Parts: sequence; structure tokens; C-alpha cells
Amino acid sequence: MPEEKDKQSSSDDGEKDDSLLSALLYPGEALAKWYLSIGSLGLFLSILNVIGMIDDVYRVSWSGLLTMEALGDALLMKDSSPSFAISDAVFMILCGGLVFLGFRWVNSKEGGASSFLRGLFINDTWSSLTNPVLGGWSKTGGAWCLLVGVLFYLYWGVRYTRWIDPGVYVVTIALLASGIALKGVSQVTPQES
Repeated sequence: MPEEKDKQSSSDDGEKDDSLLSALLYPGEALAKWYLSIGSLGLFLSILNVIGMIDDVYRVSWSGLLTMEALGDALLMKDSSPSFAISDAVFMILCGGLVFLGFRWVNSKEGGASSFLRGLFINDTWSSLTNPVLGGWSKTGGAWCLLVGVLFYLYWGVRYTRWIDPGVYVVTIALLASGIALKGVSQVTPQES
């Protein structure tokens, strides 16, 4: 009897592993959007790193940055480091893989990539920037937090050539998280008692 339970639990673990792997490789809407966001940001930053515009003094060693300097220094002086390293290629492949997995979901939907990209700019979130009637004040506040967060990151990066500044990330993430939370609150309907 105990052997049968062990066999059954190991097959259940295999099914759980398969379902987790399947969920990661064939993401649903929420995970696909995260893949696209993180992968696109990673590709953008890696391209800036290769062309030497991620920072005015440093280049990023992705292997050092992502392992908290276990595999080397995270920041290298621009003058003494190569413009393209193996870690750049590995990071680009990983981020490209995330974008690919995200677009797999996008292309499975009606309208595909063009409909998805259009939906990023033409949707009820951005229309609520100036009209709180469309989703309430929390949706308007959320839309403003999202817009200010993105514009702040872009402005700081372009103006000061500091695309990897931790302080800028803190402000940007706080604004984006607040925007997502406020937008989520606006979509919750109160229950009748």
C-alpha cells in the first residue's frame, strides 16, 4: 500500500511540474503581459548598454547585476570594458524569449499583435485621464500614476542618461504599482448587502 501511495504522489508531482511548466511556456493573459513588459524593458536596456547609452560612465555586466555580483562586477567602466560581452547576448536571448512567449499569447487572440498594440494606446484607461465619469476617481488617479511613472522614467533616462538608477526605479515602480492598484480598485464592484 505505501508503495502505491508513493507512485501516485510521484505521478501527481509530475503532473504538477507539467502544469507549472505548461503555465510558464503557454501563459495566460496576465503572465503574457508581464512577459512582454519585462522582456521589452530588458531588450531596450540591453540595446542601450551595447551602444553605450545606458549610463554616462558605466556599462552593465548583466551576469554580475543579476547574480548580485557573484559572477563579477555589475558595473564596469565604459572606457575599459568591451561594448559587447557574452552576458549581453545571454540577457538579450532571455529577454527575447520572454517577448516571444508573451507574443505567443497575443497572436492567439483575435486581431493578433496589431490589435494588442492598438489596445495599449486606445483604451478606457487613457480616456479616464480627463474624465472621471468613465471609471471613477480611482481609475483617473490610476491612469495618472501610470502615465507619470512612464514619463518620469523616460525623462530621467533621456535627460541624465541614467537608465539603471535605483532611485529612479523606486519612484517609477511606486507610481506604476499605485496606478495598477488604483485601476484594479476601480474595476471592483461593491457587493450588495
